[in-house]
Amino acid sequence: MPCRILIVLTLLLVAACAGSPNSPDNNTTARNTHPNRVYFCLDTTDGHIVIPVYVNDTVAATVLFDTGAAPGFILDSAFVKTHYLTPAVAPEKEDVHIPFVYEKKVLSLQYHCPMPLKIGNTVVNNSVLNVFDLSQGGLHAVDGVVTIPSEDTVHIWEVNFEKNYLEIHDSRHFQMPENCRWHPLIYMNNACLIEMPLQIIHSGDTLLIYIE
Repeated sequence: MPCRILIVLTLLLVAACAGSPNSPDNNTTARNTHPNRVYFCLDTTDGHIVIPVYVNDTVAATVLFDTGAAPGFILDSAFVKTHYLTPAVAPEKEDVHIPFVYEKKVLSLQYHCPMPLKIGNTVVNNSVLNVFDLSQGGLHAVDGVVTIPSEDTVHIWEVNFEKNYLEIHDSRHFQMPENCRWHPLIYMNNACLIEMPLQIIHSGDTLLIYIE
């Protein structure tokens, strides 16, 4: 039985990037009003979502938010070395797929220890940290890759494409926005999937299919 968690998606097709990790929307005033919200830049050429985070509570970083990434938290090896973030525990060596270059693998140092990650004021815990050279996958402008932890059962993740922000809500106090539909996020085969109905109308005939 797959694990189900909820992510809220507010969709609006846009032709350009309307926000960025360095946007004024990420200033002190915005953080005080929405302490668990960060604004992102959506690259319309490749669909990448890039957000600002803090690693180990104090180190500022720019990471790729990818719901289809492997479990755990990925950090670029050069970033780890520059900021002295190497964990004290001994790593395991493992061949892992490079994000977005799934036909190519790279040797990764895998640490089975928590590396606190702060998105807004929310601390996101990942039990696995992978460290390797992200440039081998063509990712030169980010310091890491983060996904929704499979063990997170207390938050609702809102990805708003109308105003370009990601916000993490406490599930105990979250209220669903009006005029929205529920589509549970299914965690399966190390990826987060959304199953939703798609209605196709052609020559007067209607076909209803479910896509992931």
